[in-house]
Amino acid sequence: EQDCTPEELNNHINLESLDRLEKDLLRQSLQVVKDFKKHLSLRYRLG
Repeated sequence: EQDCTPEELNNHINLESLDRLEKDLLRQSLQVVKDFKKHLSLRYRLG
């Protein structure tokens, strides 16, 4: 197991502490990121 810096520890999201709306927003946000990454890889022929 690697040691984490304080900045990395602050990125952790405790999913059990999120309510349904927050989980839905997180899911949608991650889908936006995934779609954007796909767009970039197709646009610039990456990976």
